[in-house]
Amino acid sequence: MIPPIYPSTTLRADMRTIKEATREALAIITGGSKGTYLFGSEQSLADEVSSAAWEEANAARIIESVERGRAGIARGEYIEGADAAIAWAEKRRLAHG
Repeated sequence: MIPPIYPSTTLRADMRTIKEATREALAIITGGSKGTYLFGSEQSLADEVSSAAWEEANAARIIESVERGRAGIARGEYIEGADAAIAWAEKRRLAHG
């Protein structure tokens, strides 16, 4: 989600709005041609970092799974059709008791 964006004049004119907006999430403050700043509470920043870390780890797991799948296909380890997949799953279930 893109954080709300406020002009830097809001810091001077309405600091309360910035404080309320950054209590639960991060906010972007534009400084005109002088730059852009990210404001937020320590907790909202920690939450954002934690979320980003989880997303990165999840993406890595997905990439690894796809790579394992492609390697398995290259080795001929795949099943074609629903009936074959059901039979394979049933065979595994019976083998594992």
